[in-house]
Amino acid sequence: MRKHLSALIIVLLLLTSCGKNEPPTEEHLKKGSDFVLNDDLVNGEKEYRLAINADAKNWRAYYGLATIAENNGNLQTALLDLDTAIKINPHFTLGYYSRASVQDLLGNDKGGMKDLKTAIASKKDFFLAIFIKGRREYSEGNFKQAISDFTDAIKLNPDYYMPYSLRGTCYYHQGDMNSALADYNMEVKLNPDHTMGYLNRGVANGEQKNYAAAIQDMDNANRIDPTLSQAYLYKGLFYAKMGKKDSACYNLTLAQKLKNPQADAYIKQVCGK
Repeated sequence: MRKHLSALIIVLLLLTSCGKNEPPTEEHLKKGSDFVLNDDLVNGEKEYRLAINADAKNWRAYYGLATIAENNGNLQTALLDLDTAIKINPHFTLGYYSRASVQDLLGNDKGGMKDLKTAIASKKDFFLAIFIKGRREYSEGNFKQAISDFTDAIKLNPDYYMPYSLRGTCYYHQGDMNSALADYNMEVKLNPDHTMGYLNRGVANGEQKNYAAAIQDMDNANRIDPTLSQAYLYKGLFYAKMGKKDSACYNLTLAQKLKNPQADAYIKQVCGK
């Protein structure tokens, strides 16, 4: 949370004036941001309130208060402060994005999605908002829309692996294994140490009955994380598909030792134990 808070305060600092003979409201705003960056939230809040006392329409100060409230877990207070900031400045793109985050934490999915759409409409190249919207569409099973969002995110930031990962899984759920594999290939290329990239690609390879490649992917996943029981489980199933019972049972037993909840059932099915 602190890293998230600091990033938002840095944005707030960029929104303040830095010239000489600053008006009191700007001076308080800058001091408040400096306090927060040095982990002094109490004095940071005091300075933001002084900024509001000097100018009741200082939307940046309300935004600063909202970041502190969210950091302290006071989500309803953060929401009210963001409401005020946006009411004062309806064109405050970051305000909509931040409010979407708070509404998500409060369980208001519809309100959060509406704010994300508003932020994106205001700033077409708002990568993070587009990516987060894609994740929400994905979590709700709206795979077609999620694919569209992740595609837009990839156009803006083609070197970030996560949109490929999630878009690949959307394709997987739609039964488009070729597109899924293409995205998982990019994910692994961009982040060779991402365990789930190998796991997901291995499952997709298994769906294509390319069991040797699938097992190699699971081996890579276990190379990175030797405790990943799901990779051993899948290896066991893929070896079973290849008719290699001994290798299948060996890997299923490893999954069982790591307390994979599905291992017992598959061991009975494959190994007869």
